[in-house]
Amino acid sequence: MKRFLSLCGVLLLVWALPASAFTPISSPDVSYLASTTYIDPSAISNFAGVTSISDGVMTVSFVDPGSGAPVDMLKVTAPTHWLTWSEDPHS
Repeated sequence: MKRFLSLCGVLLLVWALPASAFTPISSPDVSYLASTTYIDPSAISNFAGVTSISDGVMTVSFVDPGSGAPVDMLKVTAPTHWLTWSEDPHS
């Protein structure tokens, strides 16, 4: 239940941001890729819960926005273990 509430808090935070805060990148070019950091999740086993991910230089931590407590995020690979992006009634 705590994980669900944390996810709801993150989704609410993202939903509250204005649409102008997001820039869709339909086809990333070389300059875009050079200005971002990709952290490869392939070493994390499917269905493993992780509270952070790192490339050895940068670490991204998953925390509850209200309490700052670490939150387990479940790694699931699409389409092998996650067949659709959304199913009713969650869409």
